[in-house]
Amino acid sequence: NMAFLIIFIAIAFVTILGVEKYEYKRLLPKLLLMAVAINFSKTICGIVIDAAQVAMITFVNGFKDVAAGNLIRGFGLADMMSFREFDQGETPSPSSVAAASILAVILLTIAVVTLGIIVLMFLVRIIYLWILIILSPMAFMLSAVPGAESKFNDWWQKFVKYTFVGPILAFFLWLSFS
Repeated sequence: NMAFLIIFIAIAFVTILGVEKYEYKRLLPKLLLMAVAINFSKTICGIVIDAAQVAMITFVNGFKDVAAGNLIRGFGLADMMSFREFDQGETPSPSSVAAASILAVILLTIAVVTLGIIVLMFLVRIIYLWILIILSPMAFMLSAVPGAESKFNDWWQKFVKYTFVGPILAFFLWLSFS
């Protein structure tokens, strides 16, 4: 709020000096709107994050029973180790058992690494959202400062990206489990 007072004083001086680029008629409505938006910046961020969380929870509820501790069955790795009935008492050859075991270990390793990366992405998402929410009043202030609108646009793009990466990851997890 103090920054807005400084901006108001700067607009007054520039208007007195007659610089048309920073004239009060053009900047004052935008500045007043952003003065209100700054005070509600955390609320605005919270609403956007809550909307994304609703979408993410929808997908998480779809696979929470599978992912609760039964990833092997969820990825179908248990079926790889089971053998179908053979006719006339045949038994599987040791090479087919070894090949199935190696394939199961490879697929399980890929699944664990992939899920580890997804968990890491969720943690990075949370940390970035915390930082972006803390910086939100300053970002909204920069949107009212002439010449600094690009900084607000950069902040907004990062905020939207990290907000909606959660629902996108949850969708692809749900898709892989279903």
